[in-house]
Amino acid sequence: MSNSSLQPDQDALRESAIAVITYVRDAMHEGVALLREHNRLLVENQGEHRLESEIQAINENLRYVNQDLEKIKTKARQWRVTIVSSMKSGKSTIINAIAGQDLLPSRNDAMTVLPTEIVFSREVTRPKLILDKALMTLLREVWRQLNQKLQRIGLDKAIKQADFRHENAIKEIFSSSLFSLSEVEESNSIQSDLIKINDLMRLCGIFGISTEFLSSLSEIPRIKVPFPPQLSSLKGLENLVLVDTPSLYSVYQDKSLNLVNVVKKQLDFSSIILLVFDFTQLNSEASEKEKRYVGEIATIRGLESIYVLINKIDTRGEKDMTKEQVLECVNSKFGIGGSTDRVFEISASYADCVSNFWNVKKQGFANPQDMKTLDLLGELYYGGSWRKKFQKRVDMADMEEVATDVWSESGFAEFLEEKAIIPPLVIDEAPSMITIKSALKDVGDRLSSLSFYLKKKKEVLDKKVHEQNSLINKLNFDLEEAIPTSTSQAMADSIGDSLYEISMSTSPLFSKSMESDFRSALENEIKRLKFHLDMKQKIEDDLGGQYKTVVAKGIQRLGLSKYESPVSILQNDIAEFTKRYDLIIEKLKSINRKTIRQNFKMFLDEYLEDLQSELKATKQKQDTYVILANKYVQILDKIENLETDLKYQRKYFDSIK
Repeated sequence: MSNSSLQPDQDALRESAIAVITYVRDAMHEGVALLREHNRLLVENQGEHRLESEIQAINENLRYVNQDLEKIKTKARQWRVTIVSSMKSGKSTIINAIAGQDLLPSRNDAMTVLPTEIVFSREVTRPKLILDKALMTLLREVWRQLNQKLQRIGLDKAIKQADFRHENAIKEIFSSSLFSLSEVEESNSIQSDLIKINDLMRLCGIFGISTEFLSSLSEIPRIKVPFPPQLSSLKGLENLVLVDTPSLYSVYQDKSLNLVNVVKKQLDFSSIILLVFDFTQLNSEASEKEKRYVGEIATIRGLESIYVLINKIDTRGEKDMTKEQVLECVNSKFGIGGSTDRVFEISASYADCVSNFWNVKKQGFANPQDMKTLDLLGELYYGGSWRKKFQKRVDMADMEEVATDVWSESGFAEFLEEKAIIPPLVIDEAPSMITIKSALKDVGDRLSSLSFYLKKKKEVLDKKVHEQNSLINKLNFDLEEAIPTSTSQAMADSIGDSLYEISMSTSPLFSKSMESDFRSALENEIKRLKFHLDMKQKIEDDLGGQYKTVVAKGIQRLGLSKYESPVSILQNDIAEFTKRYDLIIEKLKSINRKTIRQNFKMFLDEYLEDLQSELKATKQKQDTYVILANKYVQILDKIENLETDLKYQRKYFDSIK
């Protein structure tokens, strides 16, 4: 038996590791969902500790688990290139030129917010935009939140707040709360769909809608495209993946979008990184700022993984930097070795023109005159009045030769073929055993962290369940104590009679003799007051007509509240005294056995109703707690099983030499 036959099946081991890490990832998603459900319950009970920080921590761990999973999933013969650039340096045009068709939109304002994969596959014949279900769910949610925010602000104010940028997008989101894209879009709508997605993300930044979820996305928009003719020599590749990323400014300067971790994740997964700079801005202040950004990228992947494309070289004039000076500039500014193996001068506009010509030709055109791309290529090569220079009809062979010359002049032939930065990378990039071991350890640690969080929260929840049980028992006891009294009419009447007797014995006003004495004393007091009233009235009469005239005029001017005569005061006192006397007598007459019985019965009924209402609410809360606690038990059981699987996997991988 050969030694090779004794070696473990690495593909099978890799698939086994992918399976268990995928289960861990799914369990972490369940854990986050459970904590969110628990947090909603806490929000309903104001004042309790919330779980936002725990959820954020687990989401961060989830992000790293996704990274580990992607590293192991990366198959052999896949070349993954992340393209990073300064703003308006032609990144989208470069990708379109490689793809052989206009896939990515571009405009004067910053375009890309959400990184997008362009996957060159031999399994497709036309481009398709694919949006993961989880991504679609998040896009629908932020669309809904933004719609609500715009409704509160108002359309005109919202457009003004955005400085009149993205006006059409604002109007569309304002008019509908539903995100209209499907999970798979055909090629003719890819550009408009990407514009909609990226405008949505950028408006979230403008209007304060959180985009933190971007850093934990396991999938980004993905465009599957066929291999173009200019990449036909790359026969060893199963998939070539280009990743379009936001501009360096959007990543490191625009804090409203939180894009640093989003781009970092893509850099982590890359085979190489292409940095694109605008030749016309290479010596500008903006380029000096980008020096720091390049340093940030180098700390993630290392300078050896970075290649540089200097675009718009077709604009070079006699007084501009030479190729040697460009190499020296890149080396001095960014620390990237100034050799033609690492730094490439290109013209994306030239390459895009040729690439589109070849793509249209592939559709079966025999006569170049029938191709829409003919004039653009002809003008680029021969000049604006190129048709006048050629009296004869140009044939396909002529234009093929022109296309080849322009392609070579664009620098793309050197970049993609002659210097061959792709072929050296077309090797078996399946993850090593060391990579898988490291990923399993990292995932295991993060799963243990999740288990710790969930156990702590379950302990708190169990305590709540115990508290609710105690409260339910107390309420049941109070009900059992009160119900016999409420439902037994004889007992209620007996208690009512007792209350009546107590009232009669403690209130002297119920004594007839005391009532007679009280009435007599009250009537004497009224007589005394009336005597004083007659005396005061006589005094006022003696003051004469002048006094009455002055008082009347003063009251008319100042109001009644400014002066009250002694007679009026006494009259009011007598009326108030009499009123209070009548009220007391009326209350005394209303107190009897029947009234006390009725009042006591009403009190008992209200007490029982309140007890039953609280008991019902407490039981409902208890049911919610118990259901949630059972979910904790289920996911903790699942985590325990996964920890066992991980333990055995790690032990097995450690045994492999």
